[in-house]
Amino acid sequence: MPNFFRLLCRWFLRHFVSSVPSPVGTEQPAAAAAVPAVSPRAEEKGAKPSPLHEQLLRLLEERHEFRYNLLAEMPEFRERGSAAAFRRVAPLDFNTLAIHAIDARIGVWQRDVERVLHSALIPAYHPLTHFMEQLPAWDGRDRLRPLAERISASALWVQCFSVWLRALAAQWMAHPTVTANDLVPLLVSRRQGLRKSTFCRLLMPPELSDYYADKFELTATAAHEPRLAKLGLINLDEFDRYTPRQNATLKNLLQLKSLSLRRSYRQELMALPRVASFIATSNVNEVLTDPTGSRRFVCVEVNAPIDCSPIDHAQLFAQLRSEVLSGAPCYLDRATTEALERSNAPFRVFSPLAERFARFYRVPTTDEPGEWYTVTELYDRFRRRCPAAVRGLSLQTFGREVRSLGFPTAHRRRGNCYCVVEV
Repeated sequence: MPNFFRLLCRWFLRHFVSSVPSPVGTEQPAAAAAVPAVSPRAEEKGAKPSPLHEQLLRLLEERHEFRYNLLAEMPEFRERGSAAAFRRVAPLDFNTLAIHAIDARIGVWQRDVERVLHSALIPAYHPLTHFMEQLPAWDGRDRLRPLAERISASALWVQCFSVWLRALAAQWMAHPTVTANDLVPLLVSRRQGLRKSTFCRLLMPPELSDYYADKFELTATAAHEPRLAKLGLINLDEFDRYTPRQNATLKNLLQLKSLSLRRSYRQELMALPRVASFIATSNVNEVLTDPTGSRRFVCVEVNAPIDCSPIDHAQLFAQLRSEVLSGAPCYLDRATTEALERSNAPFRVFSPLAERFARFYRVPTTDEPGEWYTVTELYDRFRRRCPAAVRGLSLQTFGREVRSLGFPTAHRRRGNCYCVVEV
């Protein structure tokens, strides 16, 4: 007899309870609870939706178009047939959509609406790659050089800025051969009001403005890596405020091509591609504190107000896409890197030791003979001339300071030697 009542209850739940419309509440009906839950998007590939979810999805798509924003990790929608921009589905919208489902006598709860809109049943949308894919064909007119020349006509600056912007576009395209964009254009001027920050913001297409940031903290407690997977362009405004320790953190971030992050709905780490590139501004000329990382910055002095007239973003990025696909370089070669390091020398912050050493020794000019010394030999000679400068200083630290001054190096029988000219 108990088995009979158990079977009767199952038959009743199957044929009657699932068809009764249920208000949004705190308890989920038994039939709705029996519907397989829609797990996070990455786990839903290939899963067949239940009939109830099919009804709900069909109802939702009658009035609206939906897409799942992979960067924001949020569903977006707009009225079907509308040319308006998509907007994110806020809690108020979730409630409204659930009410529409209840009015249509579909036995679902608000949580079912949330499950559907956070599932692989909704088309995925990546704002940056979508922007690059929807660009028109490039008309052949060069817009990259004139844009760079708004800052400076220096050939080195134009070349480095072009490589940087090309690497930015390649990251947005998720180009398979792209390396991490480890260059950072650094706009420097002692004068304020030259529109440095405005120019940086102008580089971002208006439809992608949500993926631009001009506030980026490099403190130990800040969440750096998630923003590299969610933003397209980060402006390190007032770069001189960062400490040497924070510059070391930035140096490590610049080398990352992918990021290992843990999502809220997952226990394991996920490998996400880095899509963000960096640009920086400063009102102080002496900004480079790490001699080994100076080749990552493209320092340029801004001497006049920058032309911030509108940019044809569609054709600019169409040109960048065309150049990336044709194999144009997205990184600097060795010769350009060495030229960049020499160009960055006036923007270096020299230590007291380096300043004192430069009083006695200088870099030889082209074809000028110099004397070759090992680090140990230079240390002994410098200690005799300026003993107070090296008191308590290790040989390793002294060698690092000498290398930072740009002296020519060569391996000789005595070891690695530096060519210097005594002053």
